[in-house]
Amino acid sequence: MKGFKISEELILGIVFSVFDEKIGPKAAAWIPPDLSVALKDYISFKSINLLSDERGLIPKSLAIVPFPSQKLKGLIKSLEIKDDTRRGGAIDSSITVLFSEKGDLIFYKYINNLEQIMNQAAATINKLIQSKAEKEVIEEELFNFQKSIKDLIMESFREKTKAKEAKKSLLLLFNLFQKNLDKVLYSIVMGEHVVVIGAQSLVELVIDSLTIFSFEKIPKMKYWTEEYFDADIIGGPPKIAHYYKKSLILDLEKKKISSGKSNNFCKNLINRIKNMDSINAEKELNKSLTKFYSRAKLLQDVLNKKENFNTKIDEFIKDLDFDELDFIENYLKFQVPKLESYITTIVKDCKKKMSKIISGFEKETW
Repeated sequence: MKGFKISEELILGIVFSVFDEKIGPKAAAWIPPDLSVALKDYISFKSINLLSDERGLIPKSLAIVPFPSQKLKGLIKSLEIKDDTRRGGAIDSSITVLFSEKGDLIFYKYINNLEQIMNQAAATINKLIQSKAEKEVIEEELFNFQKSIKDLIMESFREKTKAKEAKKSLLLLFNLFQKNLDKVLYSIVMGEHVVVIGAQSLVELVIDSLTIFSFEKIPKMKYWTEEYFDADIIGGPPKIAHYYKKSLILDLEKKKISSGKSNNFCKNLINRIKNMDSINAEKELNKSLTKFYSRAKLLQDVLNKKENFNTKIDEFIKDLDFDELDFIENYLKFQVPKLESYITTIVKDCKKKMSKIISGFEKETW
């Protein structure tokens, strides 16, 4: 990023927007003061309308959104400000950091750190609005917020000579790919090839982040290759895709995930965590995968020791749903294919017992 001036080119403005019940989305405070009315209106409209896409739920995660007509991108934090005079008892609002398209790699790389700073700014602005603070006071906080972001980025440049540390970020993955991350989760758990194509600097960030789905083992990774390479996760330019036609491919330029399989367990898990903040999303992911692998290991131990499964079945199916059971079945058949028929029989027995438990519970409830 030679010649890139952080102070002049990276952050081009910050807009705090609110939904006005009479006129719709509007800018309530902004920096710098000379942002055009047209730009403020456009950013407010786009940022507030993110909320309508979430069926009325306020997303807790950050979103990086392109504004192609302005040749800008925005880092958006949605927030809900309590107001008993409003319908629904709250004001829908957002903070949008406008930055140059050429700076997107920096924002992707430090998105988890930026989330912490934006959460702090959102909490402060929330208090200011509830205390009826003047516009100038809110804009002063926006300047403080801008300085915190620049300080973070300048510090990252000073530390770039230090040893590379893998940075895992669910937030990065959710911002790059709006659909089909469940297929990525499925492929990594099952041990299938995952191929990431695009610009090398972003490919490396994504590969590090994908390891967050690999809970049981450290995957074999190849950060960059221009020819076929046998690894769990492979990165390279778009031309390597033809070597892996049957594999899951993450195209960073198109922001598209192609090929690959999925199931209800993976879909439901991704849907649960996609709007959470990073900390809670990772906790929920770890909790779900810990349970998945512990149950799979329990069943695999029974298979390996040829024990009577009847003594373990109650422990195995406790708090288990049918989607988890189906995934465990597929996973174990992939791990120990020679025991496929035995696994099928055991899973069938589990489903029968689970159905009886559910049926009995429904009768008691009725």
